[in-house]
Formats: sequence, structure tokens, C-alpha cells
Amino acid sequence: MSGYRPSPFKLGLAGSVAALALAPVLGAAPALAQVTPNPTATLAPVPAYNTAPAAPTAPAENVVVTGSRLKTSNATAEAPITVITAKQIEQSSSQTIEDVLHKIPSIGTDGVQNTTNNGSNGASCLDLRNLGITRTLFLVDGRRFVHTGFGNGSDCVDLDTIPLNLVDRIEILKDGASTIYGADAVAGVINIIMKKNFVGTTINASGNITASGDGTTGDISGLTGFDFANGRGNVALSGRYEDVGPVLQKDRDWATPVVTADNGLGNAYTLGSGYTTNGRIYGDDYSGQTIVNNRVTRFSSSYLGANGGNPTANGRYDYGHDSYLSKRLTDGQLDGSAHFDVNDHLTLYATSYYTHKNTQTQLSGQPITGNPNTGQSFDIPQGNPYAEALGIDELVQETRRITDWGVRDYNTSTDSWQATGGARGNITGNWDYDAYFTYGKSVTNIGYTGQVQWSHLEQSVGAQNVPGGNVDDVVYNPGICTGNCAPLNPFGANNASASAIKYDTFTAHSSAIYQFRDVGATITNNKLLRLPYGPLGLAIGMEHRGENGAYHPDPIINAGDSTASIENPTGGGFNVTEVFGELNIPLLKNLIAVKDLSADISGRWSDYSTFGSVQNWKAGLNWSPTRDIRFRANIGTSVRQPAISEAFGGQTLSFNQATDPCDATQNYGALNGNVTANCAKQGINHASYTEQSAQVATLIGGNPNLQPESSRTYTIGTVITPRWVPHLTAAVDYWHTKIANSIGTLTTQYILDQCYTSVNFSSPYCASAGQRTATTQINNAQALYSNLGEIHTNGIDFDLNYYVNLGGGHRISLDNELTDLIGFTEQLTPNGNFINLKGRVTALNTGLYPAGYPVLRDNATVTYSKGGFSFAWTVRYIDGMLYNDGSNDADPSVDRFSKTNQVFYHDIVATYNWKKAQLVAGIDNLFDRTPPFVLDTSVNTASQVYDVLGRTFYAKLQFHF
Repeated sequence: MSGYRPSPFKLGLAGSVAALALAPVLGAAPALAQVTPNPTATLAPVPAYNTAPAAPTAPAENVVVTGSRLKTSNATAEAPITVITAKQIEQSSSQTIEDVLHKIPSIGTDGVQNTTNNGSNGASCLDLRNLGITRTLFLVDGRRFVHTGFGNGSDCVDLDTIPLNLVDRIEILKDGASTIYGADAVAGVINIIMKKNFVGTTINASGNITASGDGTTGDISGLTGFDFANGRGNVALSGRYEDVGPVLQKDRDWATPVVTADNGLGNAYTLGSGYTTNGRIYGDDYSGQTIVNNRVTRFSSSYLGANGGNPTANGRYDYGHDSYLSKRLTDGQLDGSAHFDVNDHLTLYATSYYTHKNTQTQLSGQPITGNPNTGQSFDIPQGNPYAEALGIDELVQETRRITDWGVRDYNTSTDSWQATGGARGNITGNWDYDAYFTYGKSVTNIGYTGQVQWSHLEQSVGAQNVPGGNVDDVVYNPGICTGNCAPLNPFGANNASASAIKYDTFTAHSSAIYQFRDVGATITNNKLLRLPYGPLGLAIGMEHRGENGAYHPDPIINAGDSTASIENPTGGGFNVTEVFGELNIPLLKNLIAVKDLSADISGRWSDYSTFGSVQNWKAGLNWSPTRDIRFRANIGTSVRQPAISEAFGGQTLSFNQATDPCDATQNYGALNGNVTANCAKQGINHASYTEQSAQVATLIGGNPNLQPESSRTYTIGTVITPRWVPHLTAAVDYWHTKIANSIGTLTTQYILDQCYTSVNFSSPYCASAGQRTATTQINNAQALYSNLGEIHTNGIDFDLNYYVNLGGGHRISLDNELTDLIGFTEQLTPNGNFINLKGRVTALNTGLYPAGYPVLRDNATVTYSKGGFSFAWTVRYIDGMLYNDGSNDADPSVDRFSKTNQVFYHDIVATYNWKKAQLVAGIDNLFDRTPPFVLDTSVNTASQVYDVLGRTFYAKLQFHF
């Protein structure tokens, strides 16, 4: 498959190059102080009055920058780092860490977000470079943070549990750093640095609302701190409460009805699902008829308005009508920090974080086809009085959606807390130490309504299994419906009695727990030896970490007595002991063509309780020929232990996006004959067969037989700060990552395609392709975590900062951050063919919600400021992409929906500071750009990639005392 660049005109790249070309013309002013020489992210630029100018001759401060244990000059940090400051966060619409990060071009779309309505357990987790949340390490003040969502959800740092009002800055290291921080830092590190030594009181209040009047958000927070013992100690306390309202899918015209199949140019596309609230029946004399107005009638395969608001309409059912587009969220946080300087040799410090979070996601009523654990269909026996009233005089199987019984609400409550205590100080001379202990724990309780208890359902329709018969041999016996059991009329919408619904349905309750302990110590000496061209720096240390988790499913589901797949209780964990070291070596300095040349070498040895010991290494080189330009290069390795959710996570049923091959034989080209023959072996005539839903029930979850994955990353870049163009900083970095033995899951579509295109079902994937129900629909496919093949990705980051003083206190600044994806290929089997994902939007690595791999992503911001006022305009660009179904690219000559167009979003924000108050007001997605259509069979777009809320207004007010 070839790469896809849908437009020769790229505004982001053009804007960056134009800015660089125009920079010499725009003027001169003192340079801005920066945490690193790299451009800051263009989330919302920092106005001039909030950034202290630095004298050109002032010496560079030595600080610890993310990616190193040693103090280094800001101007010589080797790794490509993006920095987002507290001021930038305050002057944006962001209410959570996710809001801050997800617009940045280097952040991937392979995580779980506020718009992940199905399957996230309410967590909010992001990744770098589309390499997945388990390969991106999130730190708070350089240390690991407690995970949430373990079980059948996402095992990750839930960004909603990190207090936004405490953030001083966020450093995004876009380079592997496993030697410094351990496994997980494959794609990079996102280090959230908290405010230190805070004195005073700050109160923040903010609110957001969309132009549609929904998605309302309210947030109030407070932070107070004080010094004691003549400034030797400091204590800070903060609290925060946030309330985010949901957005219903039906309230966005583009999101409903859900398109579930393309069907090719010239053919009508398919809307909705064949599982309807009226129900459909199958038997000797019935082949999918439905019940409308208490009469058996031919089912209309068209969409005629059937949904949760109009359940009795004949036709395919729009399951998006009652689903959320973004989740409901409330959370409260209490946090504290303290330190006390006993003397130069001992500073005691402690931090604590607590979050109570509630989320609600909502889906349309559950589709019922039978019991997936026994293979039994939903059998209505001959003699059932409700069947006889319709003239049905035989055993029939029914499929139906129970939206008329109520929607499915998934209510997740999570309590997470973490505490760290430690000591740091000087040992002697230039030797310093830092030792700490961290304990973190999260407890998640999940309640999901609208579940159906299988034994009760069978009793309600009087279906009794025949001893010794097959699973679908049932006879009518009204005597099995006793006690609280109430007879159920299963035919037609709104015909079930309240008492029958109460007896047949239940709210499931499951729980998960995660905890970790981390003890570590680091000894550093930034002036170990005086070499000819500077001091040798050394850092050595050790770390011992233990992580474990457990998942406890609902007992009814665990027993297999529901219309959902069995979930089994699971648990597991690991311990790891590590030692590490880092050397910073000055090689040359102040010579011809060598203003500065240094090397950084680091290594880590890790001994895991699960698979033994491994070693990682990293080497970097930093060369400045002159003060105007610097070149940097890094190469390093990583071995990643399977996350506990990947190895020990619970197994559960997920309704993954997939098209039944028997309903799409025309898509398989030369392999059409194999597909047709295999469908015929299952008694299916492909010419007349119709898949009822474009989602296939798939068992997902952990695999204790996983092996570690290994990776290698290298980056080569340059930073330009020309004296003849003051206030300009431009950085270009090339990056390349290769992952071997990658841990992941296959899409249901890929599994089905490999099975049905094989000769006589000979593919090994057929063991995971599920079974056919009595109604010929695919059920119970399997897509557990497994070791796949290799992943290769590479690209270029181009960042630019420039500002000019216009006189009279007026300032104009330009910030730009662009990512150009050169390649992204992936093997789904060891030594298999590579699938090209560059320029694609696909659910290949996500199962349900497509991720985007655009060639270009760009953020460009222009800011005007004077005194206490600033106004900024940001343009966000996402390149167009080809659609890939998890196996193959769409063909524009055949498929109606084959690509997405490029997208521009415009955001504006104004800020005014007056004495001790700050007012911020802005609009995101100013021109209310609707997201491009993506055939995801869920929300008609890629909600992880595009803005699905539409134009959003926000305001923030801050007081500092």
C-alpha cells in the first residue's frame, strides 16, 4: 500500500516556512527565558508580561530536565522536549490534563479519551506517536503515578486524577528514556511538574458550554501555601471540584443515524443495525420477519426511523440515538505537599494526592441473540401464548434490542490516592542524594445497568431445555415461571410488562484494584572530575517497584448466566529491581567549529520477577559549532514488560467494528471465491445474506503467556537560535522507532478476513473467528493480547518560536509546532507482511474507535499582547487520510467513503490581567467545523482524532491573594 498525501498544499508547513523566512524582517527585542531551547507547544501562547526577559549575557541556569538525572544547562539539553507552562494552561479552554495535551501534534490518537464512550471504564489516557498508552510513561515530578482502570478497561495513568490547578509546567520528552525511568518510556515521557514553594492563595473558577447548549463544564479550585521556620519549610494544600455534562450522539446531526456499511459506489449505504426493538424471528417458516403493531410482517432492510425515540418503526435500528458522544464526569480532588530544610544535608519532603471520580457512559439497549457462553439462541418454544397470538406455531429464535426496556448506563466510581515521602540533600562536596518511597492505590467500582439474566429470561418465556437434547431443544413449560417471575411478551416494542422487565434485567457490579510500591535512591555528582573541557557528571541509583492488580466481575456474569460473555476474576503482578547510571562527558569546548561538544551515556539493568533480567542503554551527542546552531543525536534501547492489564487483565465481551465477510464478498477481489465457498460451507448464500449489525461480539482481555517486547529509538536534530534574528528559535528533529515482538491485539476484521479468505477455513485465525448462531450471525470472536510482529515509525518534528516588540509595549509572537509522519508500518504476525498506516484512519490497533495517522499535523498561533491584555488566534491542521478497515485500504474507485479531507480548526482567546485578578475568555472551533465522515460504525467519525463537540465557549476567572 502506498502512502497517501491528499493535498499538495499544506498550510501548516507553509506557515512554518513562511514564518522562518519573514523572521529577519520583523524586528528585535530581548530574548525570552525558556525552560528548554525548544519551542513551547502552541496550546495557548504566553503573553509577554508573563515571561521574564533574560539578559543576553546572563549565564544559563543548570536544572534537571526531563530525560536526565543530571543538572544541565537549559541551552544544552540533548533531547527534544516540548514545554507547556501553567500560564498557557490557564489561557486555554483546558479543564483537565487530557484537554491540555490532546491538541498537540505529537500526541497520538490511540488512547482513551472523554469521547471514548464504549469500553474505557471512564479513564482518560493518552499516548505519544500513536504507539499506545502502555508505551508512554506519565510521571509527576519525575516519579511514577498510580494507575486506574485495571480490569477489563484501560491500565494507565488516568489524567483526570492529576490536579490541573497544581501544574507548574508539562515537559513532553519525544524520545525513548527507558534507561532513565525504566520500562514504558518507549515512545517518550510526559512529565508533569507541580508548583513548589507556593505562598499565598489562588482561587479559580471556569466554565465551558458548546454552541448546542450541552457539554457544560464547571470547575472550581483553590490553592493555598505558606512558608514556616524562616522560609526553611513550606506547606501547600489544594482542592478542586469539576462537573462535566454529557453530549448525546443524537444531538449532532452528522452522528446519527449510524452508517454501518458502504456497499460501494452506486449502491445505497446501510444505516443502523438489524437488531431491532420490534425483534426478528427465525425458524422453519420464518427468516427474519419482524413484529409491528402485533402482526408478523416482512422486515424492511432500510432505515425508516427506528431508534430509541421511535422503537416501533419497521426497519433497521439506529443504535447511536441513545448513546453518549462524550461522557458525564464529576471528580473531586484533595492534594498536599510539604518540605522542610533541616540543614544542607537533609531536606524532608512529602506529597499526597487523592481523587474521587465518577463517570457515566451510555449505550443503547442491549442486543439479545442468546447466551454466548452456551451457544444457545434466544428460543421461544412452540406453545408460548404470545407466539400463538401472532399465529406462530413452531419453535422460533428471536433477536431483538431491548432499548424499550432501558438504555445501558456504565457508572464507574474510582478512588485513587498516592503518597510519597523522601529525603534529599548534600552528602559531601559535590555529591548529592535523593531517596524516596511511593505508595499508590486505586479502587474502581463499575455498575452497568440494562443487563439480562439468562435463566430469568428463559423462565419468562417458558423455555425449558430438553434433557439430553442440544442447546436449542426447548419445550414450553409455564410452570418454570414461579415466584417473582412474570411472563414476558418478547415480540414487538413496548409489549413487555414492567414486572417482566424487572425480573429479567439486573444491574451488574464489578470491581478492580491496582496498587504499586516504589522505592528508589539516586546519587549525583555534576562535577565528579575536572576534565580539560569541563566537569564530568555522574548519576547512579537503584529502584525497586512492585505492581499488582485484580479484577472481580459480577457474579451473575461470572457464572455465565447472562446474555454477555463470561468474565472471570483475574489478578497478577510483578516486582522489578533495577540499577542505573548516567555519565555526562564534556568532549571539546571553545575551539574552531566546536563551541561545545558533549556526550551523555546511560544504562539500566532490570531484574523482573516474571521473566528475568534485561539491560537497556542509551547514548547521546550534543554539538554546537557556534552559539547560533546546535546539533543533537540520541540512540537507545528498551525492553518493556507486559502491563498487568495485558498479562492479567480480565476477559470480557466487546462489540468491535467488523463486517461479516459473507455480507461483503465483493470486497475480496481474487479471494472472492474462497470467501464464497467458506460461507456456503456454513449454509450461507452470500447473494442474499445480510449482516444484522456491523459490530461483532469479540472476547478481549489479558494473556498470561505474553513475552516482553523490545525497541530501539534514535533521534537526530538541530536547534537554530541565530544572533542575526533575535528572539527566533527553530528546531528540526528526525525520529525513528522500531519495536519487535510488539504486544497488541488484532482487529476483529483482520481475524475474520484471514479466516474466510483461506482455503477451506485452513487459516489458524479461524480458531479465533467465532461461531455462527442459529440466526447465522457471527458471535464470540477472540482478540486477546498477544505478541505480534514489528512496528516501525519515523517522522520529523519542526518547532518554531518568534516574537517581535513593536514599540510602546506592543508585542507580536508566533509559535508553531508541526509533525510530519514519514512512515508507520506494522506487522500483525511475526515475520508477516507490513501494513502501511501512514496517512490512514483505522481501528487496526483500537478495535472500535479509529485512530488517525495523518501525514501532517500542525498548530500555529499568533499572539498580540500589551500590558495586561493579550489576544491569540490558533489554527490547528489535520491532514486528510485514507480509510483502512483494519485489513485493507478503501478503494476510491469502488468505495463511496474512502478518505477524509484535511481539516482546519480555529481557536481564539483573550486574556486580561488587572491587579490580582485574571479573566480569560475564548472560543474553540470558532467556525464550528464538523468532523469528517469516517465509517467507524459507531459515531460516523473518528472521535479520537477530530473535534466532535463543535464550537465551544469558555471563560475563566482567577484571583490571587
